[in-house]
Amino acid sequence: MLFCFGLMGFSILGLVLTPSYASIGIAAPILVVLFRLLQGFALGGEVGPATAFLMEAATPERRGVYVSLQFATQQAAILTAGLVGVVLSNLLSAQALSEWGWRVAMALGVLVVPFALVLRRRLPETLEHRSETSFPRPSREQMRIGFFAILTLAAATVATYTMNYMNIFGSHTLGLPAAETFGAVVVAGSCGVLFNPVGGWLSDRLGRKPVMMTAYGLLGLVALPCFAMMAHFRSAPALYAGVVIMATLLALGTPAVMASLTESLPPRMRSGGTGIVYALAISLFGGTANFVVAWLTALTGSPLAPAAYLCLILAIGWCAMLRVRESAPVKVLKAG
Repeated sequence: MLFCFGLMGFSILGLVLTPSYASIGIAAPILVVLFRLLQGFALGGEVGPATAFLMEAATPERRGVYVSLQFATQQAAILTAGLVGVVLSNLLSAQALSEWGWRVAMALGVLVVPFALVLRRRLPETLEHRSETSFPRPSREQMRIGFFAILTLAAATVATYTMNYMNIFGSHTLGLPAAETFGAVVVAGSCGVLFNPVGGWLSDRLGRKPVMMTAYGLLGLVALPCFAMMAHFRSAPALYAGVVIMATLLALGTPAVMASLTESLPPRMRSGGTGIVYALAISLFGGTANFVVAWLTALTGSPLAPAAYLCLILAIGWCAMLRVRESAPVKVLKAG
């Protein structure tokens, strides 16, 4: 976790310090791509160990709550980014924001790195990790878990990227000013901070499958009406209302998805297995989501295109959830 976070800080600093195209020519976009690749590599290696650490540090009946903190803090970062975007878009012109203002936002992220590294160095290793002395080979059952987890996470990651896309949707499709569309990022982040722990708590008491299937099922049902409402009114309040509904349901379901995957794997496979499954879901579905949505919108000319794609992936993920075995201790103990 220390290496991944350090690499993330290095890549962000590299982006901040990369000269403009006017200064170094073609080397500028090449450096930006390289630093973004490093940033993605660091993030991919971060999720598995961090999620496994939180789960192993928790008592069995509180695993969902602990795992939810991983996503609540991610949403806190998104909330902060949205607030910074609102401030900068009000203080700077569009040209200044495009030329150098974005560097200010990323530089603020670099300032957090030293403090985070100090905190992580002081974290004790989990007892469960110390007790393992062998590395089990993936079995057919574990491969099955991984396959359905990728499809389940596809729903989570496409929904997450759709929420991140709402800033662009508000400006390009609805024609709203940047100061208002950045507010959608703030709203989405706030919903995540508030409701991710609630979703984790519910999954500890009701089980992983009931929570994830209910939340994601409802998200699939409301996505089209929410986008239709936003497209009809084309106002900031309508944008925020749609984001509140969708982001809340997403936040309630995501902790159950990750807790289910993490506790279904044996301890020595937990960190790496979670990271691999998460990275595959992100690269295959999340990383392409914005491009697919933008392409569908341009192709059809319909503001409902993002909702249609989201509903399709949610339906696939929901079907995969049917094949996921319940792993919450409260349900496993009752079944036993």
